[in-house]
Amino acid sequence: MIEILEILIPLLCMVESSCDPNAVNLDEDAVGVLQIRPILIDDLNRLHKLDAVKMSFKLDDRKHVKDSFNICNQYLTYYGNYNRIINNKNLTVEDELVLLARIWNGGPEGHNKESTLVYGEKIRTLYKETLRFKRLQNMSYQGQGYLTDYYNDVL
Repeated sequence: MIEILEILIPLLCMVESSCDPNAVNLDEDAVGVLQIRPILIDDLNRLHKLDAVKMSFKLDDRKHVKDSFNICNQYLTYYGNYNRIINNKNLTVEDELVLLARIWNGGPEGHNKESTLVYGEKIRTLYKETLRFKRLQNMSYQGQGYLTDYYNDVL
């Protein structure tokens, strides 16, 4: 099975910052490619203390893509498992992505908040577009070079 967060985190980057590692939202003190706020760092560090994990994040870590991905991965892994979303056999991959995205947008209970519905649908739309693009790529790579020729002519 493909790790769900390997699919989700790039989609989150597209929605949060258009993949801009230098993005800043002064109104929310959100920084970096994933627009991480201080409250999320505080919450993750609190969870690390509860689990006796000898690791903590600093606010500056939000500015680095690799650290931001790690922060997101740990946060969503914790709350995705806590809320029984990750690897839930009753959910499709698409629904799992949407629920985890809503947690990213609205906090630990974000998947239950009406205010995160639009955000979740943005992720669903991007996921579907990504799947369509990959299908087109696969058709092109499987000896149907007319797609590659078409894109080369158009671009």
